[in-house]
Amino acid sequence: MYQMIEVKDMSVEEAVDLCKQEYREEMQQVKAMPPINREMEDMWLAIIRQVKDAPYGKALISEEKLVGFLAFFGPWEGFHGVEKGVFSPLGASAFTGKERGKTASLLLEAIAEEMIKDKVFSIAMSRYARNEKVNKSLCLNSFGIRCSDAILSLQDYVFDDRDRNIVIEELRGEEKWEIKELYEKLKNHLAKSPCFFPTPEGQTEKWFANSMIRVLAARQKGKIVGYMAIDDEAETFVTERTDMSNICGAYVLEEYRAQGVAKQLLDAVAEKCIKEGKSYLGVDYETINPTALHFWTKYFVPYTYSFIRRIDERIYR
Repeated sequence: MYQMIEVKDMSVEEAVDLCKQEYREEMQQVKAMPPINREMEDMWLAIIRQVKDAPYGKALISEEKLVGFLAFFGPWEGFHGVEKGVFSPLGASAFTGKERGKTASLLLEAIAEEMIKDKVFSIAMSRYARNEKVNKSLCLNSFGIRCSDAILSLQDYVFDDRDRNIVIEELRGEEKWEIKELYEKLKNHLAKSPCFFPTPEGQTEKWFANSMIRVLAARQKGKIVGYMAIDDEAETFVTERTDMSNICGAYVLEEYRAQGVAKQLLDAVAEKCIKEGKSYLGVDYETINPTALHFWTKYFVPYTYSFIRRIDERIYR
């Protein structure tokens, strides 16, 4: 028998233990994932404390033990569309046991009933990529995969021979604006089929003004033909480790593709990160973008998928 409670009433210690268990299960299949350290222990503790204050969240107890919890933050207007939406980041849910798929479904049902009263029609959540029982349950509940976080261990990275026709340089300060044309081409690419992914208004200026984002540009005969950008943080708590950097944007002009430009950029990023004492490199990309999906999965291993469901708003009426 299950007992459903509010997330605010669940045990912090038990919730953290569930998070660790799920992480270890993913580690067993994704060897590139970093081992648990004190830094991550502190992250989990902070996440669970935030989860207990989430506006939407439930937990399930079975035989006096916590077997699962799920929480969402928000709601925000215009989240993945024109309606209100919520998001459950990695660490804001965890499930255990043979019936974990059922546990996830029961929690989702109870929470969605509350969210619909607040006219929340867009639901997104980040989950471990290889938790098959939970992921199947989400798909059966009408969720689809939209994007992914992936990782590589820099210790195992294989460099290509350097192409002397390609010069890689870091653009600093106002120099970053030299890639604006390529950045706009990436925006246009994402807006087309099959992605249909619009860039929020004002995002371009915000991106170039972010001093934490570093840009490496590839030149051929003096012309910038591609770029790759990195940041210290990204989409999951794993990316906040001090020994990890993250790719936050990349684009190569179409006429220069299939010439190794992107790999040369990735080599330069990996070399820079290793020199700076990093052990891991991460990337988040849209799985609905075939170009990105093909390139990144050649070198990185996915460890999360982000699921999204859009509820027919007519149900409220």
